[in-house]
Amino acid sequence: MKRIYLQHTTVSPSRSVQEIIDEITMRGATQVRQDYGPNRSLLGLYFSIDVNGTQLPVELPARIAPMKVLLKRELGPRARQNEEKIHDMATRIVWRQLSAWVRAQMALVDLQMAKPEEVFLPFIQVAPGRSVFNVIAESGFKMRALNAPKEEK
Repeated sequence: MKRIYLQHTTVSPSRSVQEIIDEITMRGATQVRQDYGPNRSLLGLYFSIDVNGTQLPVELPARIAPMKVLLKRELGPRARQNEEKIHDMATRIVWRQLSAWVRAQMALVDLQMAKPEEVFLPFIQVAPGRSVFNVIAESGFKMRALNAPKEEK
């Protein structure tokens, strides 16, 4: 089985989240909010980025459930007796991976290889609970092709 990236991290989710917040606010993100679930599990971060004077809402979700499935598959029967440990481990891994991803994306922004709105585009909210990615995925990824500019002869 393929090893899970950052599987053995001991870094707390709160530290990873704080690193993400530091990275995005240093580059102008505002209105940062943490969203918690019923069991006090951090579900995601919400923030706004400025694009030409317009504040665009971004939701950066922490998808813990798929990570729990991977960990259970990897641990096999041992996973059944440690449900709380699996949840904690999955939460640590997901937030650590998100922190690493945001740091890498912000490095591209710093090098002017990308803009914040480019890297966060899939996560920009176009309606409550609907991201740019959701809208495109719901269409079956069917988008009108752009007409390529014709070459002048």
